[in-house]
Amino acid sequence: MAHLRSVVLNARDRESLVGFWRAILNVGVLSEDVDLGITWLQPDSEFGIRLGIQAVEARNSHRPQVHLDVAVDDLEQSTTGALAMGASLVATHHTAKGLPWRVLADPEGNEFCLYCE
Repeated sequence: MAHLRSVVLNARDRESLVGFWRAILNVGVLSEDVDLGITWLQPDSEFGIRLGIQAVEARNSHRPQVHLDVAVDDLEQSTTGALAMGASLVATHHTAKGLPWRVLADPEGNEFCLYCE
């Protein structure tokens, strides 16, 4: 089973964008992921979606500015299923703790991440 957990925005000035979205959504900072350069904002409700602001050096047309994070029960099975439906594998990464996640693109090229909670 898959669950949309977060939306991630790329930002050259992460601190400024964090302040902007905190004010717009009236939420606080949930956590900072130093390894990934992401500030996670608190969901706006109990079952809300997290908004992540990820630091990037430069914005360009070859890198999406927004992507979805999708939590799955089984990373291998979910990756295989997404590929069978027309997704393409962009990259495989590991967290600092060694946990894998995958970057895929849908048939139109929109990127999303799959990971296990």
